[in-house]
Amino acid sequence: MLSTVLIVPLLAILGVSLLGFPGQIVALAAVGCPVGGFLRILYALFLESNTPPGVVAAQQVYMPPASVPNYLGTTQQVSALPPPQSAPVPAYRRPQRFDTGELAPPTSITENTTRLLDRQPDEPPKQ
Repeated sequence: MLSTVLIVPLLAILGVSLLGFPGQIVALAAVGCPVGGFLRILYALFLESNTPPGVVAAQQVYMPPASVPNYLGTTQQVSALPPPQSAPVPAYRRPQRFDTGELAPPTSITENTTRLLDRQPDEPPKQ
């Protein structure tokens, strides 16, 4: 039923105006979409179950075998992982924070502007 709000204006604007479809398509969509929505509601009321599904048995989690069988008779490797190729990470250290008190205060904009206004046109700028 809410699809009527989208479908009917799109058919009217795009279909009839731009693509030249007959105007009866818009009327058919304006009647057909709400009727289809009501039929869907009736289907849900009469034929669908409103109870949640029963408790589903928990699935078994995959557990690999304790040891891999040696079918070919070769020697088994002790370690399946390659040796480490990097240095170990040191213990956790808190990140260093900046001390914002060490930052210089911003210069005054008004002082420089006032100095420029006080200057006469033939004077060199003061520093």
